[in-house]
Amino acid sequence: MTPDGTRVYVTNQTAGAVSVINTATNTLASTVTVGTTPRGIAVTPDNLVAYVSNAGSSTVSVLAFDTFPAITTATLPNGVVGAPYTATVQTTGTPAPSLSVTTGNLPAGISLDPVTGALTGTRRRQAATPSPSPPAVR
Repeated sequence: MTPDGTRVYVTNQTAGAVSVINTATNTLASTVTVGTTPRGIAVTPDNLVAYVSNAGSSTVSVLAFDTFPAITTATLPNGVVGAPYTATVQTTGTPAPSLSVTTGNLPAGISLDPVTGALTGTRRRQAATPSPSPPAVR
């Protein structure tokens, strides 16, 4: 946990990643890829740097937390079935968050690049089964 209590960092040994939890909302704020089998983490008192011990790769990952990761794109343009689509989910923060669809599904034919935030593809006609909610990206 950061000294100010705003974030918790959890190592995910099998994924080779660190999860950043926002303690105000108890939600996953970001996932950061680190070395193999991360087992320990220490955050500096100023909350700007975290050191991750990666047992499997015998390395230390240094994570600079200059700003809290966040998604800054509020809305995306609508797509048209059969037409090429390109849009980008913009993010800020260090480290840059890895994006994923957490609720619902992207339209058929559209894919999300988790690193760049690019949504690309050609939307295909979908079955008549409605999605319970629009896709949520985190």
